[in-house]
Amino acid sequence: MNPPVAPSTGADRAVLLVMQRGATVHLNTWWAEFSGLSVCDAKALWQRSAPAEQERLSTVWQLGLDEGHSFQLRFSAIRAADGESRALVLDATPVASADFPDGRWLVTVADTGFDEAGKDVVSAPATACALDVMRIAAWEWNPADGRAWWSQGIYQMLGVPERSGREIDEDFFRYIVPDDIEAVMAGVSRSLATSEELSIRFRIKRADGETRWLATRAAVETGPEGNSPRLVGVNFDVTEQIVVEHKLQSALLQTQEKAQILQAILDHVPEGLAIALGPDKQIVAVSRHGQKMIEGSTPADSRAWDAWGVYHLDGVTRAAPEEMALHRACDGAVIIDEEWLLRAANGALIHVSSNAAPILNAEGKPIGGLVSWVDISHRKRAETERRHLLESETAARAAAEEANRMKDLFLAMLSHELRNPMSAILGWGQILQTGKAGPDMRERAADVIIRNAMTLKHLVDDLLDVSRIMAGKLEIQPVETDLTGCVEAALETMKPMADAKQIALVQSDRTSLPAVADPHRMQQVVWNLLSNAVKFSPRDSRVEITAQRIGVVAVIEVADNGPGIPDSLLPHIFERFHQGDDPLVRSQGGLGLGLSIARHIVEAHQGSIEVRNRAGGGASFSVRLPLRG
Repeated sequence: MNPPVAPSTGADRAVLLVMQRGATVHLNTWWAEFSGLSVCDAKALWQRSAPAEQERLSTVWQLGLDEGHSFQLRFSAIRAADGESRALVLDATPVASADFPDGRWLVTVADTGFDEAGKDVVSAPATACALDVMRIAAWEWNPADGRAWWSQGIYQMLGVPERSGREIDEDFFRYIVPDDIEAVMAGVSRSLATSEELSIRFRIKRADGETRWLATRAAVETGPEGNSPRLVGVNFDVTEQIVVEHKLQSALLQTQEKAQILQAILDHVPEGLAIALGPDKQIVAVSRHGQKMIEGSTPADSRAWDAWGVYHLDGVTRAAPEEMALHRACDGAVIIDEEWLLRAANGALIHVSSNAAPILNAEGKPIGGLVSWVDISHRKRAETERRHLLESETAARAAAEEANRMKDLFLAMLSHELRNPMSAILGWGQILQTGKAGPDMRERAADVIIRNAMTLKHLVDDLLDVSRIMAGKLEIQPVETDLTGCVEAALETMKPMADAKQIALVQSDRTSLPAVADPHRMQQVVWNLLSNAVKFSPRDSRVEITAQRIGVVAVIEVADNGPGIPDSLLPHIFERFHQGDDPLVRSQGGLGLGLSIARHIVEAHQGSIEVRNRAGGGASFSVRLPLRG
């Protein structure tokens, strides 16, 4: 399809709109009137130009389109519609517009008159290719005789006064930096030998001493009569481009060095490291150590938020991505020593401490984030061990202090318990010593003295038993015996004390309970339980004792109607010297040894003893002993 032709407006030149690839999309009527053609593209131009010029003009045309700068072409001979050859000047300017996103050119072609046929191409103005804008200069050079033609741009590049344009090659080569001459000549020789396009960059030293970079693009052209080949080309001043390239290369090297440093850190630092960038907070890098710490992680998986098994310190609640330190750092937060649990590759939860900070751009706005984390499981275990040691030490100190307190209390109780019966014995003995006591008084004195002497005996026996227990020397002499008999003997011994408080001792079962046991020690156990029950029971009450068989076990239970045992005292009721701080307990006297001795004796018989408070009031002690088979 031919391009639309604009109506004639009396213009003196062709006006075209050309696409980047050279096809014409608009032209006016001048070209059709001049050439007799309805199209004007590169192919039409070259076909109408002199054969000797076609290759050169085609090269310069395509070069101009590729470089994107304004340029000019001079045609020494273009065949017009009347058959005559005319000289033309073509000016091309790039059109940069949102209307032409594919890149277009505004081209004008003007008739400059007739040319003399057969004129030497090198010396004729018709062969000029003046590209004097944007630091572009044209030249032709015949290596055989050294003759050259320069456009005025060459003189400007070299910083020398403009001349006619006829030069010799030495006039240019002497400006080339000596270190670059060899490379330039090698490129020229290669192009002349192979007819390949010449494309090189080199340095020149201008007349004012300034060093500049030039780029040369040239084509090899052979005359129509087999003349020696010549080079036709253009020079570009690319100094600024070289400077930019060097800066880019330097920046690239610095970037590569920084990337290598970062990679070395990611590969070898024994910490977890991760970097996220962009508005979507994409994880772009994770350290090798960090990958090993993440459950089932591969380098690709570790860059997915869902692959991170991060948990709150409860070990159950999994953290959402927006809760994680790295995610919050991307929003500008700075996190210091924040503790989390991380699901490790072996499935265990490890304790980690994380630090995170945002990555800021030149304007101070966050464009990403960096997080580091370390395994502090060993530290947390050490802290737990230290805490346990401290707690143990505190408990041991408290126990020691309590033991000292109990020792002091025991000594005070012992002196009190010894003084009371001794005072009674001494007082009644002195009354008897006067000889003034009557029969009733003497009988009462004898009763008081005997009762208090028995109290002293029990105190001394308890102290001796405790001493033997602590030394591991308490003797147990088991024989075949009936536990019911031990119960009845203890009841008989305890009856006077119970009668003194008008407390009834009730035995509800007299079943024979044959066992292998030390009868004296088992009687001591029952007596201690009965004594304790009578001591804490109110007057005019009762203490019940039951001895029965349950399977292969004998169960002896002593229950009273007293106030019961305080809950704080229950766990310690069988400990030595432990009576609690209740005033009622203190008022009943005793050293707090009986129940401790009872437990030791029972356990020595492979039995057990326990206590509970009764629902209706009072306490109940139960002894369980194995029966003879």
